[in-house]
Amino acid sequence: GERGGSVVHEGDSRHWDVVLGCEILYWGGWSLFDEDTRGPLLATLRAACDSSSRGGSETEVALAFTVRDKGRETRFVLDDIGGAFWLRLLGDGEKGEEEGEEEVDVEEGERIQMDAAARAVMVAAVEGDLLLLGARLRT
Repeated sequence: GERGGSVVHEGDSRHWDVVLGCEILYWGGWSLFDEDTRGPLLATLRAACDSSSRGGSETEVALAFTVRDKGRETRFVLDDIGGAFWLRLLGDGEKGEEEGEEEVDVEEGERIQMDAAARAVMVAAVEGDLLLLGARLRT
């Protein structure tokens, strides 16, 4: 494995089944002179989920964070992540999480509804809320 997770080797390719991100939006980028971490974070998530490097496997991104700076977090989730990934809520028995159910089989209409529900929760969130979101790269 590699630091922070395990890697499955299939021939020359590597793929991740799950990418976990917990409270990572604020790593670095502490002053105006430091690089903003959102761009590199999005690029890393996209690279980890790129279908050409996964052998066709769908990689699930799980993001967990406490709302601290609503504007920054909303822009990152809705614009950055939401522009590249389909979003969905995780936890509380949300659709697609039942035992043995694969989110890969979700119809496009359901995926759009789950994305809209996750976006609505992000918009309605207030400081101190803990959010747990899933994301799959848009194809």
